[in-house]
Amino acid sequence: MSKEYFSHDIGTLNNSKIIKMMDDYGFMGFGYYWAIVEEIYRADGEFDMADISVMSKNTGIDENELTTFINKCIDDYTEKGKGLFVIENNLLSSLSVKKRLDLRKKRSEARAGKSPVEERIDLEGIEFVNLTEEQYNKLCDKYGKDNADRCISILDNWLARKGQTAKQYIGNNHYAFFRSDGWVVGKMKETNKVNWGV
Repeated sequence: MSKEYFSHDIGTLNNSKIIKMMDDYGFMGFGYYWAIVEEIYRADGEFDMADISVMSKNTGIDENELTTFINKCIDDYTEKGKGLFVIENNLLSSLSVKKRLDLRKKRSEARAGKSPVEERIDLEGIEFVNLTEEQYNKLCDKYGKDNADRCISILDNWLARKGQTAKQYIGNNHYAFFRSDGWVVGKMKETNKVNWGV
């Protein structure tokens, strides 16, 4: 059986919705919550409530108690109108699970060398650097278009080598690489003897 992991928020015990739930259920409720999160995660983000008996069996929680707990997590343990869980069309989901699944998808795309299409703008001759149009325009305003393009080219060449370090950045948004005190800008200054006065 292959193991799969997902991130666990270290601040969960400080979450106001969790605090409300634990006022009623204590750490038993904390265990219930994470058991349900795992079930939703395994169901790719949406658990069909018609299969609540399966969840009951998998978690070891009595079916009636489980149903009551889920309903309280939807209706009672809320903040700004949002509960710990959501049900739409009899499908149980969770915003925290959706965030984790989105992160898993991005990591999977990064490993496959894909960039999120909706964010990345196409720059001539650039294959790997992923920037939004707004970010590209900010770089051009900050450094000048030619210098920004040179920096982007330096980073793209580094990503193209796909060494072990570079691989982890494929598919990510790369705006953070262009800090004025970062290595990309430093390399540009060094190779072109440019003083941008940033």
